[in-house]
Amino acid sequence: MEINGKGGGDSNEYGTAVGYLICPDIWLIQPTRHQSSDALDNHGNCTDCHRVIRTLIDVERRSKIMKLRNVLLVSIAVLALLLTGCKQDTTIEVRYVSELSPGALDSLRAQSEGVDITVAQFVDSRDTIGIAGAKNPIGNVAISYNSRKSVSELVRDTLADVLRDNGFVVDTMGLWTLQPETIEHVATSLAMGGDIKVFWAENRPNPGTYSTGGTGFSNVRILFVLADPSSGETIWQGQIEGGVTRSAIFSTPKLEEMLEVSFSQVMDKLLTNNDFIRALGRF
Repeated sequence: MEINGKGGGDSNEYGTAVGYLICPDIWLIQPTRHQSSDALDNHGNCTDCHRVIRTLIDVERRSKIMKLRNVLLVSIAVLALLLTGCKQDTTIEVRYVSELSPGALDSLRAQSEGVDITVAQFVDSRDTIGIAGAKNPIGNVAISYNSRKSVSELVRDTLADVLRDNGFVVDTMGLWTLQPETIEHVATSLAMGGDIKVFWAENRPNPGTYSTGGTGFSNVRILFVLADPSSGETIWQGQIEGGVTRSAIFSTPKLEEMLEVSFSQVMDKLLTNNDFIRALGRF
C-alpha cells in the first residue's frame, strides 16, 4: 500500500511518519497511534489502514513484552547472585612439608623402639582471629582466613603421624591443659602436648594507584611439653619458632604457602632437637 502524507511530522521507530495521513479518516486514531483496538475496529472503512495499524499495534506489544522479559531476566540474575553470593573460600589447609634430608630423622627413629606415647590436643592461646589476614594497601585486614582443621588438632595430628611413621607407638587424646593431674589416666609411658603461641600469616599489596605486587610474612611459635604421666613430671619442654618473609612482583605472596613453610620449620626443628630426642629415649 502506498502511504501518502500531508503536512509535517517526525519518523517513529517503525519507519511510519507520525502525523502523516494514511487515509483521510486516519487522523481519528493516528494522534494516539493505535492506542486501542476499539479505535481500530471502529475504523473499518480502510482495509489497508486497518492492516498497517494492526501491524504497528502488534509490533509495539511485542516490543513491550521483550522489554518486560529482559527486565525480569536481569532481576532473576541479580536475585540469584544475592542468594548464592560470590563466596570466597576463606579457609586454609596447612600441611607439614619437611625440608629435612632423608637421614635427618635417624636419631629420632633410633629412640622409638619400645616407646609408647600419647599426643594430646594442644592449647591455643593465640589472640588473633583466624590464622591469616589479607590486608589492603593501607594496612587494614580486609579478609580473615581460618584453618580447615583447628590449629590445636592440626599440631597434634601432625606430630602423632610423624612419630608413628618413625616407629613410635602413638595414641591421641583431647585437650591437655599442661596440668600434671590431667594426664594421670594416660596409660602410655609418655605424654606430649603444648601451647600454640603464634600461628599467623599476612600479605599486603604494594601501595599506590598503579603499583603491582606485594609483601607478606608468616610466623609460627609453639611450646612443646613432654611429660611422664605416672608422676606428672615434665621431662622436656621447648619453645620453637619458624617464620618467613616474601615479596612478589605481580601478586601478593600466598598466605597458605607462607604458613606451610613456617609450620614445617617448627616441626623440623622439633624432630631434630637433640634434647627432645634424648628425652624420648629415657624409657
